Amino acid sequence: MLHDEYLKLKESTTHGDIFLPFTYYHTIMPDFFTSFPLHWHDEFELIYIDSGELSIKIDNINTTVKKGDIVIIRPGQLHGFKQVNEITVDFHSLLFNFTTINGSSSDTCMVKYISPLAKGEYICPSIIHPKEDGYSKLLKHFREMQETYTKKEPFFEFELKSELYMFFSVLFTKFITREKVVTGRNVDPTSNLKCIIEY
Repeated sequence: MLHDEYLKLKESTTHGDIFLPFTYYHTIMPDFFTSFPLHWHDEFELIYIDSGELSIKIDNINTTVKKGDIVIIRPGQLHGFKQVNEITVDFHSLLFNFTTINGSSSDTCMVKYISPLAKGEYICPSIIHPKEDGYSKLLKHFREMQETYTKKEPFFEFELKSELYMFFSVLFTKFITREKVVTGRNVDPTSNLKCIIEY
């Protein structure tokens, strides 16, 4: 039953296309909506809070993110968010399927870093704050991806892919614990669903 409930929460939206599985969303609450229900998808998602506050739930952890915060959501992670006390919030989201962008699941970066990260085999913070060491570099690459994707100038795909790799290079260098956590290909991803299904 829990597994069925988890599957029902998968987002049906297609992010990008088969040639470029990458997309960018600019959201202002409450202009578009005031909340987004608990869901998951196969893509990584990066969120930057431009202004205001956002209540966000990732797996079974509730927190409030504020201006300048960067949120990192791994593929398959249950998450949802909502406006805080009618405060207008402006945020930017980048969603991408790294395996498809890379073009090969056997690439060194995929095998050693990205795939284990996607499976939760590295400890990665869900939220990175402006005062943290390495933050400014992460934001720079986030903004470059956002601008490159928005402008879509000739051959922009090269720059977009480059900035994506640079973002993850900084992420691994400054924020991710090198030691793998005990996790599981054998762990049921719905094991905590009872704790977080109500949002």
